Amino acid sequence: MTLESSITQLNDSVQELIKVISALDTVAPKPKAVKASKPAPVKEATTPVALVEAATEDNFPTLEEVIDEMRVITDREILSKIMTSFKVVRASDIAEDKRTAFIEALHMELQKGAA
Repeated sequence: MTLESSITQLNDSVQELIKVISALDTVAPKPKAVKASKPAPVKEATTPVALVEAATEDNFPTLEEVIDEMRVITDREILSKIMTSFKVVRASDIAEDKRTAFIEALHMELQKGAA
């Protein structure tokens, strides 16, 4: 085999490789640019009208809220001590303006370990 025939054969091989590579390039399309989407605007939470009106008045815990808080304390002696300090016998005896303080007293006992 002569040098000239080797070069010709090498050239043919290179041409075949170019065809194969070109065929591969046409199969893979270019990716399209993707635009970043804008984030949706965050809506602020709206407050129902009834709550807005209630917030403008003196806002005291309801009797149900007081009773729910009382149920958390299972030690009845501690609960009785708190009720005695507020001079009440029943939850319904607690005046509206003292309900917040009563609930705070319950929370203080819970922090001390009353369960």
